[in-house]
Amino acid sequence: HVKVPKVVSTHEPKSEFAIGTVEVTYTATDGAGNTAKCTFNVTLIYEQPCKLPEIVNGRFRCDDSDIGICNIECYENHILNPLGMFQRP
Repeated sequence: HVKVPKVVSTHEPKSEFAIGTVEVTYTATDGAGNTAKCTFNVTLIYEQPCKLPEIVNGRFRCDDSDIGICNIECYENHILNPLGMFQRP
Protein backbone atom coordinates (compact mmCIF):
# COMPACT_ATOMS: atom_id res chain seq x y z
CA HIS A 1 0.00 0.00 0.00
CA VAL A 2 1.60 3.26 -1.17
CA LYS A 3 0.68 6.57 0.41
CA VAL A 4 0.34 9.63 -1.78
CA PRO A 5 2.98 12.24 -0.91
CA LYS A 6 1.81 15.44 0.73
CA VAL A 7 2.62 18.47 -1.45
CA VAL A 8 2.72 22.03 -0.15
CA SER A 9 3.56 25.23 -1.98
CA THR A 10 4.59 28.75 -1.09
CA HIS A 11 1.81 29.97 -3.41
CA GLU A 12 -1.64 28.56 -4.16
CA PRO A 13 -2.68 27.78 -7.75
CA LYS A 14 -4.08 30.87 -9.51
CA SER A 15 -2.20 33.16 -7.11
CA GLU A 16 -1.76 36.73 -8.30
CA PHE A 17 1.78 38.08 -8.48
CA ALA A 18 3.02 41.66 -8.49
CA ILE A 19 5.31 42.89 -11.25
CA GLY A 20 8.82 41.58 -10.62
CA THR A 21 10.29 38.18 -9.76
CA VAL A 22 8.80 35.84 -7.14
CA GLU A 23 10.31 32.55 -6.04
CA VAL A 24 7.84 29.65 -5.85
CA THR A 25 8.68 26.42 -4.02
CA TYR A 26 6.81 23.10 -3.95
CA THR A 27 7.77 20.57 -1.29
CA ALA A 28 6.64 16.93 -1.39
CA THR A 29 6.87 14.65 1.64
CA ASP A 30 6.23 10.92 1.47
CA GLY A 31 4.99 8.60 4.23
CA ALA A 32 8.55 7.81 5.34
CA GLY A 33 9.35 11.50 5.81
CA ASN A 34 11.50 11.87 2.70
CA THR A 35 11.19 15.27 1.09
CA ALA A 36 11.86 16.72 -2.34
CA LYS A 37 11.71 20.37 -3.35
CA CYS A 38 11.15 22.14 -6.64
CA THR A 39 11.89 25.86 -6.76
CA PHE A 40 11.40 28.19 -9.73
CA ASN A 41 10.98 31.88 -10.40
CA VAL A 42 7.91 33.57 -11.85
CA THR A 43 8.82 36.88 -13.49
CA LEU A 44 6.18 39.37 -14.57
CA ILE A 45 7.15 42.39 -16.61
CA TYR A 46 5.09 45.48 -17.17
CA GLU A 47 3.82 45.47 -20.73
CA GLN A 48 2.89 48.87 -22.02
CA PRO A 49 -0.06 49.00 -24.37
CA CYS A 50 1.04 49.52 -27.94
CA LYS A 51 -0.42 52.14 -30.21
CA LEU A 52 -1.72 50.43 -33.31
CA PRO A 53 -0.97 52.24 -36.55
CA GLU A 54 -3.77 53.74 -38.60
CA ILE A 55 -5.04 51.33 -41.23
CA VAL A 56 -6.16 52.80 -44.54
CA ASN A 57 -8.47 50.61 -46.68
CA GLY A 58 -8.83 48.09 -43.88
CA ARG A 59 -9.25 47.66 -40.14
CA PHE A 60 -8.05 45.73 -37.11
CA ARG A 61 -10.36 42.90 -36.07
CA CYS A 62 -9.68 41.73 -32.51
CA ASP A 63 -11.18 38.74 -30.72
CA ASP A 64 -12.69 38.85 -27.24
CA SER A 65 -10.34 36.28 -25.70
CA ASP A 66 -8.06 36.96 -22.75
CA ILE A 67 -5.12 36.93 -25.16
CA GLY A 68 -6.61 39.65 -27.38
CA ILE A 69 -5.41 38.48 -30.79
CA CYS A 70 -5.86 41.06 -33.56
CA ASN A 71 -5.70 40.62 -37.31
CA ILE A 72 -5.73 43.11 -40.16
CA GLU A 73 -8.80 42.81 -42.36
CA CYS A 74 -8.67 44.43 -45.82
CA TYR A 75 -11.66 46.19 -47.30
CA GLU A 76 -13.05 44.83 -50.56
CA ASN A 77 -10.71 45.11 -53.57
CA HIS A 78 -7.62 45.70 -51.39
CA ILE A 79 -4.74 43.41 -50.48
CA LEU A 80 -2.17 43.45 -47.67
CA ASN A 81 1.47 43.72 -48.68
CA PRO A 82 4.43 43.94 -46.25
CA LEU A 83 5.18 47.37 -47.73
CA GLY A 84 1.62 48.64 -47.31
CA MET A 85 -1.98 48.11 -48.35
CA PHE A 86 -2.76 48.60 -52.04
CA GLN A 87 -5.80 48.54 -54.27
CA ARG A 88 -6.02 45.53 -56.55
CA PRO A 89 -5.10 46.33 -60.18
